[in-house]
Amino acid sequence: MTDSIVVAIATYKRPTELERLIRSILIAADCGPSLSVNIIVVDNDELGSAREVAESFNDSNIEYYVQQIPGIAATRNLAIEKAGEVDFIVFVDDDEFVEPQWLTELIRVQKVTEAELVAGPVKSILPAKSPKFILESGIFDRPERPDGATIMEAGSGNLLCSYRVFQTRSKSEWFSNEFGLTGGSDAELTRRLHREGNRIVWASNAVAWEYVEPQRVSLGWLSKRYRRVGGVDYRLSPGSFGRRIRGITSGAARIISGALQVSIDAVLKRQLNASGFRRLFRGVGYIEAATRGGFVEYKRSK
Repeated sequence: MTDSIVVAIATYKRPTELERLIRSILIAADCGPSLSVNIIVVDNDELGSAREVAESFNDSNIEYYVQQIPGIAATRNLAIEKAGEVDFIVFVDDDEFVEPQWLTELIRVQKVTEAELVAGPVKSILPAKSPKFILESGIFDRPERPDGATIMEAGSGNLLCSYRVFQTRSKSEWFSNEFGLTGGSDAELTRRLHREGNRIVWASNAVAWEYVEPQRVSLGWLSKRYRRVGGVDYRLSPGSFGRRIRGITSGAARIISGALQVSIDAVLKRQLNASGFRRLFRGVGYIEAATRGGFVEYKRSK
């Protein structure tokens, strides 16, 4: 039986990276003899800057659309809407490329586990001239999990979903536009789906790679990223009574413990404590979200 799959790419002003990603997906699609694969590219640049790349492949299995509404949530939702009647939709980010067995592995794990969602690892490739202390800290490393392990949430940089997940709910229950410019719509959606009883499992061999841009290999950028993560965590925290006070106190506790970890390792070991750094700036994000709504990582300049 042939599985019909749409690979959904949300893109914004990354033509070189987009071309590399599409080429890798086409190779992965050819490695699965029982897969029928279409690619949907949704461009969040209102000027349509990705059109030339998408159309340069001259492939009828690659569709291109422009999403005028700013934000990753609206962009992914348009891909879901355009996917039509398929078995699975797979989300990848435009700064990634995938290994040849990537799609085959996602499908294999789904068939074995019958899970509604299957997530795979995204591994980072840092620039050769990255600061040594950042490279040695492992701050760009993501957790590794056993193949088939159950998880409670997943990012959408490498995520397969049964299309029924979206068919059975209204569009307002897809990726939430409340997180469109802050990031976190994938965390919100997958946590919600998990609470409703949908299984999310890990495919350890379905590997995607991301090239980290040089400007991101800095403490400044990393601090903003974890401020955003902390803000999303706060916004997704349960309860309403006393929530703001709890957010501030919880954020302060994270800042104190994280700063202590960072300081000790900086003085005694002369190295960056990645766990402490994350904790410190997630604490900052908690307080920002509790008092001002949170850090907007993907704010567009007018």
